[in-house]
Amino acid sequence: SKGTKCVRLNNQDFTDFTKTLRFIVEYISTGSFKSVYLLKENDLNELKKINFQPVKIEKIYCFCDFGGRLDHAISNLNSLYDESVNDVRTYIVSSESITFLLKQGKNKILISNEDFCGKYCGFFPIGSESRVTTSGFKWNLNDKLMSFGSIISSSNEFKFECENNNENFGLINTENPVLFTMSIV
Repeated sequence: SKGTKCVRLNNQDFTDFTKTLRFIVEYISTGSFKSVYLLKENDLNELKKINFQPVKIEKIYCFCDFGGRLDHAISNLNSLYDESVNDVRTYIVSSESITFLLKQGKNKILISNEDFCGKYCGFFPIGSESRVTTSGFKWNLNDKLMSFGSIISSSNEFKFECENNNENFGLINTENPVLFTMSIV
């Protein structure tokens, strides 16, 4: 009744979450949809009728909880690795944590509100092993090869360091993308 349009993305090779992220990143930010195979012809025709102005998207915040089915939780984390969407920083915010993907290279985690952020965090090499070096954490890694079945960093803690502007931060240098999660209050 308010003019909301429903777009059905019928491809069953991707989860609803991944399809939604792809739609946001591709269509909302560019006005076109390169993953056209996700749409049926009728849906594509309906999209063309909408007088839509693209919006620059820098970040996406997804509010969901990881309780319930483990397969859904793992699937949501997998969506962060989707190459079609990982150019836009996507955060999964749950009742107890914030989770996002750290890209290959140097990553700086700024903590500007210690009242909001909990002290626990972790980073996980999901999909492929990664050599990682960190600073600003209670248990830092120095060029350590991380992989599932070997070393991961869970239940780590921030050990806040300050720069000139008194921002607290942690540094993570990784040769491959790793998943980062931190507790919230």
